[in-house]
Order: sequence, then C-alpha cells, then structure tokens
Amino acid sequence: MSEESNLSRNHNTNVPKNDEEENVPCRLYYADGMQVTYVNMVFTKDDLKSGHPQRSFRPDMVHQVFDKDGIIYGYRNLNIDIYYLANSAQAFVDLKYTDATNDKMPNHTKPDDIMSKLTPWLPEDYCATKEMFLNAIENENHHKMYGEPIDTFQLHNAKEGTTYKYTVTSCSVDEPGFVDFHYRFQCMIVWFIDAASQIDADDPNWMFLYVYEHRKQGSSSTTGIYPVGFSTVYKFFHFPDKVRARISQFFIIPSCQGMGLGTYLLKNTYKIITDLPNVVDIAVEDPCPAFTRIRDFLDCQLLMQLDCFKEPNIKNGFVNSMYVEGNKHYKINKKQCRRVYEVLRFSYIKCNRFSADYAMLYKEISQRLKIPYLKEQRCLKKINSEILSEYSNRISLESVEKNIAYYMSDIISAAQQFSNKMDKQVDA
Repeated sequence: MSEESNLSRNHNTNVPKNDEEENVPCRLYYADGMQVTYVNMVFTKDDLKSGHPQRSFRPDMVHQVFDKDGIIYGYRNLNIDIYYLANSAQAFVDLKYTDATNDKMPNHTKPDDIMSKLTPWLPEDYCATKEMFLNAIENENHHKMYGEPIDTFQLHNAKEGTTYKYTVTSCSVDEPGFVDFHYRFQCMIVWFIDAASQIDADDPNWMFLYVYEHRKQGSSSTTGIYPVGFSTVYKFFHFPDKVRARISQFFIIPSCQGMGLGTYLLKNTYKIITDLPNVVDIAVEDPCPAFTRIRDFLDCQLLMQLDCFKEPNIKNGFVNSMYVEGNKHYKINKKQCRRVYEVLRFSYIKCNRFSADYAMLYKEISQRLKIPYLKEQRCLKKINSEILSEYSNRISLESVEKNIAYYMSDIISAAQQFSNKMDKQVDA
C-alpha cells in the first residue's frame, strides 16, 4: 500500500463530507476484508462455478494480511476467492470487482495492491491464471497421503450431515514432496491463527502429523483422501541430554471443527511425543482459547485415569507426586498438571458454588496466585519500606484480585465444559 493511501485511510482525508458534491463517493471503494474474503476447498472444477463450493469459509481474522483495521481500499463490489485444491493444496486467487480507483479520479488514490498483500501467504507455486488452476485440477491426485498411518477412526460431521473416516499420519521431511506440500497447506493458517508464522520445514527437529479425511469427490462415487488439519512439534534441546517438545502449529479447517477431530489429532500428537526417548515434557507455543479448550479436555481425560487425580484422593490437595505421575505417563508439564487438577476438582462437584469443596478450592487457588505478589512485597520492604505507599499497595493488590477473578472464571468455564462433554459421552 502506498504511503498516500495509508494517510488517507488513517485520517479520512479522502472521505467526502457530502456525497452529492463528489462524482464518486469514496465510501463505495472501501471493503471489509472479513466480509469479502473466502477460502475455498476445491475437489472438482464444478467448485469454481458461480456460488461458493460446499467447503467455503470466511476467515476468523484478516489483520495479518490487510493491516490492523482489515480495510481494503480502492475497489467497488470487491470479492476475493482463495481456492485450494483439496488434496495437494495448490492455490489460485480470483479477484472480482466492478470498478477500481486511480490517482486521476477526484479525491481518490491508487487502489491497494491486494496481491502483494496476499503473496507472502500464498504458496510459491500458486497458479497465476485460472487456466493454470483448471489444469492443476485435471491432474490432481485425489489419493495422495503423506506419512505413515498411526490412527484411524470415524466421526460425524453435523454441519454436513455425514460420517467420515479419518486417518492420522506421522510425516517425515525426508518423504519426497512432503515439505513442498506442507508449505502450501500451512498458508491457510494466517486466516485463522493469530500471530501465525510459517515454519522452516527443512529443520530436522520438526515433527509433523496430518489428519486425512476419506470422502467422495463431489458427485463422483470415487473415494478420495484429503488433508483437513495438521500439527507440528519442535524438539528443543534440554540440558544435559533431554528433549523438550513444543507444539507449535495446530490447525483444523473450519468445516471440520467442533466434532472432536482436534482432540484426536492432539491425542496422537501426544503419542508420538511420549514415544520419543528422553522427553522432559510437552509445551505449547502461544495457545489460543480454542486450542486450550481441546488441551484441557484431553489432559483431564488422561489424568483422571491416574489414582491421584481421582476422587477422593484429589481432595487431599495438589502435591508434587501428582505432577510426577502426570509427567511420567503423559509428559504433561507441571503448570498444566496443576491446571488440570483444579479443573477436575471443580468438575467433580459440578461447579456447585454451595459446595464446601468449592469455597475451599477457591481459597486454595487465591492463595497460590497471591504468592508472587507477597514475595515481591517482602523483597521491597527489605530494600526500602518508604517506597511502598498505601496507594501503590492498593493498586497492586487490586491487580492481583482482578487476575484471580479472571483465572477462576477461566478454570470454572473449563470445568463446566469438561463435565458437559463427559455427560454427553455417558448418554451416548
């Protein structure tokens, strides 16, 4: 985007005070990226016809592509379709609009360069023309599956009213074609994961899992195999001879979310990590709320199988041996073990606020979260008691209380969600 365009957008210098005074109202040339962008999975060339294909979804965010405000300037009736071949993830961008601005128009500047904004998040070999993409569709291999299968299961997709078979695979960068494929498929995450980044898949410390869906190709009776999600794990060196595994990317396409697929993928991700020699624990890089919900549910399912996390033992409070057991069996780190302990304790009492256990646990968590604050206060008193004014103490304590309230709300919400899911499994 040109500097002039940025200034006009930020300061509204080009927005007319009265549309009747202008030949072309500027407001007609501003578009909300969230409303005009579509990501489409293409199985056959029929998916390119008017109207969007079955698996078409709007992004959850656009600020990483179209700047913070997500506004695109310079086009009238803009529509951006980003197409991905459902198996190979080869891409094509179709931009449609009825008119575009130019710097000769009164009160207008050149339009935003949409393709320059999209290109960093498009595969390097994306199709520049529709003809190239149509040719790619004709040559698409609908049965290519990278990696070695490690799990197979069936899930019902309520959005589509169909039950599909799924296969989770463990992939290697040494497999011909895989690295190029991953570079293509991971481009989608910019629309759905905040602070998304593309990894260097050539680094041997990366581990990859993909989940594939077995389905019909459009109206054809032939079954194809299509990637619908993936996870990546990086193996960090941990002194002196250990490995800390960090889950970096975790993505399920929107059409397959909310049906338990993420839990299966995460469970298998745990499996390949725990099978590694000398793993210290599992960490997660900047987890989003959706991933945290999946992680909490799975970790609660796993740890509640251990005696120390079952009733009535769990009522004795959190002790280090609980972390030792959780880490030994599932490589869950200490912070997450403590969180799961708290979620399970609330879920066991159905988050009943009138329970004595509820009040006891609330007090226990509050005291734990206040420990850093109290330590800081003691240190400051030793340095200089005069710098601790009553006002600064009150503000700090208010901040701590606010953090406690937020954390408690988060834990109780996780406990309620876990209880509800477990109840549904029992009813099923």
